[in-house]
Parts: sequence; C-alpha cells; structure tokens
Amino acid sequence: MKKGLPIFLVCLILFFWTIVSCSKSYSFEKSAGTLKDSSGNCMQYVVMGTYSKGNTLSANTNYILVPVRVTKLGYYSIYSDFQNGFKFADSGIFTSLGLQQVRLKPVGIPLKDTLTSFICSYSNTNCSFSINVSNNTNISTVNTDTVALNTWKFTDSSTGGFHHGIFADGNAFYGPDLNGYVLTMVGWMDFRSPSDTILVAQIFMPHSTIDTGYYVTEGSNAFLFALNTGLINQQARYFSANGGTHDTLTFHIISFNQQTNNVIGTFSGKATTDKLTSAYISNGYFNAHVK
Repeated sequence: MKKGLPIFLVCLILFFWTIVSCSKSYSFEKSAGTLKDSSGNCMQYVVMGTYSKGNTLSANTNYILVPVRVTKLGYYSIYSDFQNGFKFADSGIFTSLGLQQVRLKPVGIPLKDTLTSFICSYSNTNCSFSINVSNNTNISTVNTDTVALNTWKFTDSSTGGFHHGIFADGNAFYGPDLNGYVLTMVGWMDFRSPSDTILVAQIFMPHSTIDTGYYVTEGSNAFLFALNTGLINQQARYFSANGGTHDTLTFHIISFNQQTNNVIGTFSGKATTDKLTSAYISNGYFNAHVK
C-alpha cells in the first residue's frame, strides 16, 4: 500500500495535467476586436436611464449598450474615462465571434448638470459618447395629456425663437437600414405647405423594436432644421447637429406604445447654424404615430 500511494498520486497529477493541456481555455487569453464597423466608423451605442446631478446611478437602469465586433475570443475589459464624477465599465469573457453587445455599468455620481462626454476604449480602439446630466430627474418627462399626436416643437435658446409643427402625412416611419433600424420623422411648420419640408430627425437603433433611452447625434443620429423655403436637402441647413461638427444633440425616447404605435420623446442640445455659429436647442418634444 505504501508503494502504491506515490504511483496513484503521479497518475492523478498526470491525468489532470492532460485535461488542462488538451483543453482550450479562452478565459486566460485576452480577446481582440473593435468598437468600429468595417468602414472605420464608431458603431451605434445607446445611453439608457436618466442622469441627474448628485443622484446615485443604478446598474439596472443607468447603463450604456455598446456594440463590439469580436475577432478573437477571450477576456475583455471595456471602459470609459472618468468625467464629471462618474464613468462606465464592464469586463467578462467573449465566447462568440462577430458582433456582440456589451452593457457598461456606471461607477460614481454625476457632480454637475452639464453635457458630459466620454471616451470608450477597447482593444486599441476608441469611440466617444455623451450624456446630458440634468439638474433634476424630470427634465425629460413630458405630460402626455398636453402633447398633441403627430406634432413637434422646440426652442432655439440662442435667439429665443419657438418652432412647432406637424409631421408629414401625420406619421413617423420605422424600418431596417444598412446599419440597423431607423426611426425617421419629417415635418413642417403648421402654416407651411406639405411640400415645404423643414425638419428631419433620424434616430438609429440596434433592434427591430423601438427602444426607450437616449440617442446622441455623435453617432448616426441626425437632426436637421431649415427655415428657408424648399426641400431641406436642397437648401442651406439652419441647424445641423450631425453635419460634420462635434456638436451633440440628445434624443430621449420616453415611451413607445406597441398597441397604438405612438412614440413620445424629447430632444435638446447644441447644434450649428448655416453661419457656423452655435444654436442651443431646448424644450424639444415629439409625439408621432409610427408607420
């Protein structure tokens, strides 16, 4: 028995060594991939939750959905820089190649009510996103009883101008796009003719459903507005938050009713005029029926 014990231990060690050496364990390797699409552009992310100065953030409601193209399996760490008292991060193991979605969780508490920009990093790639931190939790809450269906409005805080109107054909449109799905809203002033388009808003989403949350014009999302006559894509843009500038305008989809197909949301932020000056958009909202 005494002679057999060492042999047993040696066999046991050899058995486990064989299992470990013959098994591929991705958890001990570093993954590889990119935050950008095949054209080198940052892919669409989604900011979820409401962010207010001094309010504690919850991982269940305050998070960032980040698409990642994974080219090598293994351990990952995706994180943002630390800005305005908080940041976002997540780590884990990629077990599948191709396009994956990662939920970045919050760390810290917002210190100031201001538009806050972050740099997100993974595998030698960097992309930016912004969050509008408010002074109270109800900044994007709309009393739906006072919002007329198929209408929009906003205020240009730079000039004090108030603009409002209706959507073309009384509808918004939602459908597939090359990079996902897009909600398109086209409208004009109440007193303009239907052929005189002056407002276009496009909100891209990663899913076939219309998801609530925040969408920023630093990605594919766009907000265009023109006060001049004619089709907007044939005239100088008055506001152009996505026209080659780094200005950020944030859409907040508050609700989408799957029975009525009505979507309600708000928008605010900084845009650029045709004279290359800043235009600050506030108190924007929309209530549209989606085709």
